[in-house]
Amino acid sequence: MKRSGKQHGKRTDGLVFIGKIKCANCGGTFSRFVWYSTDKYKIIVLYCYDRYTGKNKRCQTENLREEDIKDLCFKEINSLLVKKDFDVMDEIREVLDTTALKKKYYKLSYELEAISSQIEDVVKRSARTAEHTTDKYDTLVKEYEKKRKESIELSNRIKDMEERLFRAEDFTKELRKLNKPLKKFDDEIFIRLSTI
Repeated sequence: MKRSGKQHGKRTDGLVFIGKIKCANCGGTFSRFVWYSTDKYKIIVLYCYDRYTGKNKRCQTENLREEDIKDLCFKEINSLLVKKDFDVMDEIREVLDTTALKKKYYKLSYELEAISSQIEDVVKRSARTAEHTTDKYDTLVKEYEKKRKESIELSNRIKDMEERLFRAEDFTKELRKLNKPLKKFDDEIFIRLSTI
């Protein structure tokens, strides 16, 4: 039996693309299927899982031959290696720079503290004087919730951009280790590059 590769002592044949290809049509993941498995015409295809299991509307994306995907990945990796064009990190760093977003996030944090303090003052004043300040309280709480939601979204965006930058730097490091173009598709190299 032919093995196509190993990673950390585990076989990788047949699993190299699993979970890595998303359907552009419906967002579903691709699964692997072998046609004519005992035949000389054996073909391995990847298909959108929602094509056959979609509950309301089945995906119309066509099946993809695994060999075609391997060929495309092989060509793309080699084109990067031939061009030696991995010095785009400065541009990537510029696009994924979070400095302005962090300033906005810190400003929002201070605003949240100020609103929280105002809410406390309204509650204390209301308790001392039996004054009904429901309208002021409700307005402040709504403003606080709006800014809190914005703060959470901003924090998630910052984390996402930092993670993407980290992965781009790791991808570039792995690519530099290869030095020369590949002679054929290599499962281990693809897995290393695609898990970054």
